Amino acid sequence: VKARYRRGKAALELGDAAAALEDLGQAAKSGDKASSELFRKALETQRRAAFNQAVEEETGPYDLEVLVDAYRVGSDDPEGLRPFLETAQSAGLLSSDADLEEAADLTDFSTQIYDASAVPFLTRLRAIRKAVEAQKKPPSPKFAEPWPEHERNAFTEKFGVKPFIKADAAACLDAENESFVRAVLSNNFEGDDVAFVNSLRRLGVPASLVFAAFFKISDGRNDLAMHVLRGEDVSGELKDALEAIERDAARAYTNTQDCVEALETWACFTSAALDEYGRLASDFDEIAAQYALQAADDLKSDPRRLLKATQATFDACRRSFGGRPRTGRGPLVRVAIKRAAALAALGREAAARDALGEAWGGALHLVFRERGDAGDRTALAAEEKEARAALEELKEPEPEPARAPLSGGMSPPTTTGPVYSSRCVLRRQNPPE
Repeated sequence: VKARYRRGKAALELGDAAAALEDLGQAAKSGDKASSELFRKALETQRRAAFNQAVEEETGPYDLEVLVDAYRVGSDDPEGLRPFLETAQSAGLLSSDADLEEAADLTDFSTQIYDASAVPFLTRLRAIRKAVEAQKKPPSPKFAEPWPEHERNAFTEKFGVKPFIKADAAACLDAENESFVRAVLSNNFEGDDVAFVNSLRRLGVPASLVFAAFFKISDGRNDLAMHVLRGEDVSGELKDALEAIERDAARAYTNTQDCVEALETWACFTSAALDEYGRLASDFDEIAAQYALQAADDLKSDPRRLLKATQATFDACRRSFGGRPRTGRGPLVRVAIKRAAALAALGREAAARDALGEAWGGALHLVFRERGDAGDRTALAAEEKEARAALEELKEPEPEPARAPLSGGMSPPTTTGPVYSSRCVLRRQNPPE
C-alpha cells in the first residue's frame, strides 16, 4: 500500500494523472485515507485535463459512436439522444453526413454503459458531453397561456372575437365591464380620457408609461386599447409621445442644469407621467423631488412661478411616496417648506400652514411617514426643526375675547349674522271666519 501510495503521488506530481489513478485507486481500496484523498485529487486533475482537451484542443468532429457514449455517461433517456446529436452536428462536433437514425442502435439504454474500471475513459466522455452541451442555445422562455381554454371560449362566444390575452380574464368577462369591452371592440368610446383609462385599468391592465403618453396626444384611444389589451406595437403620435417620456427621463438621471425648464417642458415631469412611474414602483420620484428642490431654490425670488413650476411634481411625489413604504423623503420635505414660504409671501398664510403641518402631504406629515418607514425616530430631525420654526412664524391670530353681556340679559350687538330692526313687530292676525 505504501509503495503504491508513493508511486501514485510521484505520478501525480509529474502530471501523469492516469498512472496516478491506477496506483492510488488500488491503495485507496485498502482503506488508506491519504491514498483516498490523493485519488480524488488525481481524478479531478484528470477530469480537468480531459475537459480542456475536448473543448480547447480538439474541436471534432467526433465519431458517432463516441458521441453516443458521451451522451450515455450523463443520461439514460432515449428521447434526448437525437437532440444531443443534432446540437453536436450544428456545432461541428459531429460530421454533417452522420446518420442519426442509426444512433439508437449503437447503445442499449437498459444496461450500464461502462463499469468503474474505465474511469479515465468515462472522464473523457464526460468532457466531450460537456463540450457538446456548451454549444446548446439557451431554451426559449415558455409563457403559460394567460387564459384557460374555457375562458377563451367563453369570451369568444360572448363577444365573437379572440380574447384580450393581455388583460385579466375574470375582469373582461365581468358583466360590469361588458359595455366597455364592446366599446373597445367597436371603437366607439364615450366619456372623457380619464374615464377611458380608468376603464382600461379595471380590466387588469398593468401599469405602463403608454398611459402617460396617451394624455399627451389628441386622439389615440383605439391604439392604446389594442396595445395594452392585445399587445400590438404602438405607432404614430402615441409612439412619439412615449419615446419623448422615455428620452426625457433618461437624460433626467444625468442632467440637472436647468431644473426649472425641465419641470415646465419635459414630458417625463407631467403629472400623468410621474403618477405612472409611481404605479411602476420606480425610483424616478426621487429624481423628480431633486429637480423640484433645485427649481424651488432657483425661483425663490419669484414665488408665483415657484408654486406653478413645482405643483405637478410635488403633488405626484407626495402620492408616490405615500403609496408604499419608502425612505428618502428629505428633498420632498424641503420642497414643502420652500413652497410654504412662497405661499406666505403671496399672503396665503392658511395654505402655508397646511403645507408645513401634519395634515396629509404637509412637511411634518412627510417627516413622520419617513420615520415610520425607516424605523428611526430621529430621521429628518433638521427638516422637522425647520418646518416647526416656519410654522411658529405663521401662527393664527388670537381670536377676539368674548364681550360681556349687557344688563337685562341682552347680548351685545354682533358684527356677523342677520341684524333685525327694532321696529319689526309681530302683528296678530284675525282667525279665519
